[in-house]
Amino acid sequence: MKWLCQYLNIKRENTMAIGDSHNDISMIENVGFGCAVAGACEDLKKKSQYVYEKDYTEGAVKEVIEKFLL
Repeated sequence: MKWLCQYLNIKRENTMAIGDSHNDISMIENVGFGCAVAGACEDLKKKSQYVYEKDYTEGAVKEVIEKFLL
């Protein structure tokens, strides 16, 4: 995420990421607003600013778009 923000000239605080597993922790730590789906590992949920009520298969991405982007 750090590299992508630098490459695209986007401020970190203007980014958002959604994750569910341990491999997503560093991504969540390097965005402005980190989100975890309902079934995410507890470590990721603790690092996230928002934890969804749903999982990916239940519309978590739709939920974030409606809640934070529209």
